[in-house]
Amino acid sequence: LRRRGYGFSSDGVWIIWNSENLLWLLLEYRPRCSAVAVSLAVAISCVSGWVLVFNLIFDKL
Repeated sequence: LRRRGYGFSSDGVWIIWNSENLLWLLLEYRPRCSAVAVSLAVAISCVSGWVLVFNLIFDKL
């Protein structure tokens, strides 16, 4: 099944775009509690209490 738009790899190691690996996440930034990918933003809630938000805007991918 091919995913459209942003999301996470099944192991939480990559932010993906249309099922392709886009951004590799260091161990301390990988989703621990929850992660959401909506439209042009990705939010990751980490066990440390940090919430990371990436605004991903690309002309062409």
